[in-house]
Amino acid sequence: METSELTLLDLQNFFEKLKGHVRSEVEKYVDKKIEEIKDEAATHVINKVLNNMVGNEPIGELQIDKPKTDESKKVRIIKNKYSTIQNREVIKALFMGRTLIGKYKGKTYEVTVRNEVRFIYNGEIYSSLSAAGIRITGQSCDGWEFFKLCLNLEEGLRTLSYHRAKFLSTQNKS
Repeated sequence: METSELTLLDLQNFFEKLKGHVRSEVEKYVDKKIEEIKDEAATHVINKVLNNMVGNEPIGELQIDKPKTDESKKVRIIKNKYSTIQNREVIKALFMGRTLIGKYKGKTYEVTVRNEVRFIYNGEIYSSLSAAGIRITGQSCDGWEFFKLCLNLEEGLRTLSYHRAKFLSTQNKS
């Protein structure tokens, strides 16, 4: 009996040490990734400020994709003719509380718009339309093109980018 108790105690100690080692390695990995993202974000902000100072066309918002492999751990800069403020204004005015439809590989997916930065798919909250689209498709996705909504029966189901362009054009006319 003493031998089996000693073995059980040894196993408990081993698992505690293993758990501590794994936790330490995960913290190192996360710290490294955070530093990489901070460096990319700092470069993005510097470029944005410099472009603004010299009067160049502003660059898009910083988009950080969740890496799938070592090659995809890159920060992408996306040019977008609509500002974040405009996009949020459109979401507040047209989409809040509504269910958006996305079709992918013959299946229909629904995403509920809670507010301008909260999109719910399958019980999970996403901070952008694109993030929800990426979760559904597993690849880069423009949520404004992927998701559709019917706001007018005569027009039928249209992309969110269609609704955004129509809304903003009416705002500019006023």
